[in-house]
Amino acid sequence: MSFYVKLRDKKEIVIVEFQGNIEVTAQQLGGIQIGDLNFKDDITLKIGNYLLTGQIIKLEKPFLVLEKSDDLEEHLPLENEKMPKEKYFIKYIIQQKILFSKRPRVLPVVEEEST
Repeated sequence: MSFYVKLRDKKEIVIVEFQGNIEVTAQQLGGIQIGDLNFKDDITLKIGNYLLTGQIIKLEKPFLVLEKSDDLEEHLPLENEKMPKEKYFIKYIIQQKILFSKRPRVLPVVEEEST
């Protein structure tokens, strides 16, 4: 499974790729926090009580994320050119991915003490 994320500290978008599936009950994944992505010593992704360790890989060719626009009035056709039916803008250029290729490590569950 793979998806892209915007890094808070850097103004960069990266693809996050790992083995397996994430089951989400929401209709859309946009804005949902899946886990905690950390860049301290190693790149780690903590999802629940699982910890994945990954590495940054530069993509051989950049990956473009396009956004469809409904505003066609900006583009005036030339004499022999037909009016385009759809217009797309480049929203992001992705040049790296974070690959989590190993099995996740299970973290011990810490039970909270009741007072």
